[in-house]
Amino acid sequence: MSFRVTNLDAMMEQLRGAGVSVPVEPADHPGGRVAWVRDPEANLIQLFEPAASDRVWSAEPASVRVLDDGEQPAPEAQHNGWRRWAPWLSLLLAGVLALVFIELRREDPTVGPPTSSPEPTIPVTTADQGAVNVTEVGEPMLGVTGDWELIAYGRVTVSRIELDRGQVTTTELPDVRSSGPVSLLAGPDWTIVSPWEDDVPAYLVPDGKPARELRLQDYGGGGRLFPGPQPDRFWMEDLDQGNAREITLHLSLVTGERIGVPITLPNSDAITPDGAGYVLAPMTGGTYVFRPKVDGVRRVTIGRVDAVSADFLLATECDQRALCFRTLISRATGQRRTVGRSVGPTARSRHAIAPDGSISVEVRDNGLFVTDLVTGGGQLYDVLVRPGFPDSGVVFSPDSEWLFGIGHDGEVVAIDTDTFQAHDLGASLGRISQLTIRTSD
Repeated sequence: MSFRVTNLDAMMEQLRGAGVSVPVEPADHPGGRVAWVRDPEANLIQLFEPAASDRVWSAEPASVRVLDDGEQPAPEAQHNGWRRWAPWLSLLLAGVLALVFIELRREDPTVGPPTSSPEPTIPVTTADQGAVNVTEVGEPMLGVTGDWELIAYGRVTVSRIELDRGQVTTTELPDVRSSGPVSLLAGPDWTIVSPWEDDVPAYLVPDGKPARELRLQDYGGGGRLFPGPQPDRFWMEDLDQGNAREITLHLSLVTGERIGVPITLPNSDAITPDGAGYVLAPMTGGTYVFRPKVDGVRRVTIGRVDAVSADFLLATECDQRALCFRTLISRATGQRRTVGRSVGPTARSRHAIAPDGSISVEVRDNGLFVTDLVTGGGQLYDVLVRPGFPDSGVVFSPDSEWLFGIGHDGEVVAIDTDTFQAHDLGASLGRISQLTIRTSD
């Protein structure tokens, strides 16, 4: 075990003052100064003070330069802080080799997904056909006129809420034989409910038709699904590869056909959608987006990603002093802007970003904390919703005017983003556990 220290002499003096025996004097190495001590169980511990020339500053995660002793970063970039860098060349080399290994595993990137696909023939079983119930509210719900829909999953039902038409279609599901999380995907005219962990069937819910057990090609059940780059496609985890260190995601259709080039990435429970049809995963040095290309592995932040939208990412980044700030990153321009006050280095929270990039919402035990992503100001609203799993538990409408969450009673809560007042949806859906949005495109 190695601890990085800023002043090795002061640390050694402090240890000796506390009665710690230091049998090995500090030794100078090319990368800095090193000393060795032993803990009460005689385990050897290294103390490392890096040389000044090894300090690294980076205005952008993709670019790095080494500062000479005494040199300071440009004034316009100082607010980003100093970036920590590995003191040992071997660690850096290991990271580079890992990325090279990932790239070597990729198939020919010139083979892309087809531009169009025939009308799919969906493989199903005929057993256990659930009922479909349609409720007419009689007028647009919440005054919504936009062409988008709210999809709600409730373990034994999937509800499709067409707010502009004032219509709710609820489809009964056979028992989803899993107590763990599920993937909830909304396609152009279907919804998929697929358990993550258990080897049990997924279910396909075609719009207005009974739910059907989904048996995809080479897919018996279990495994994560992630939204794909087109509405009718999704990434499916391959559970048959037998490699605990990495996973493969196949771009798939509901017919079970695999298309295009797969994504190979390190196995992690923290893999999440990137909001643009691909996936994010943490690795050494930050969080990376994975795509099926030669340049498909790209670092988007040195920290972690807390929320995504089609146009923005919200990340938490820390400097070497463990001062952490949330950073809004534009997908189109790469522009980065610090928002809000500093946060703790170990603080983990669930956020959602409005599609227009105006606000972010954090689900807390005592309400919703809303951050203005332009001014950085924040306010807590007394609106209680469940955190949800796997994301923030709340979803924005495509026009950013409404936020939907699940109350502690299991009912859907509609929140006006101008006033952050909670409104009744106008139709009872029963006990809901997960939400997603289907857009017209």
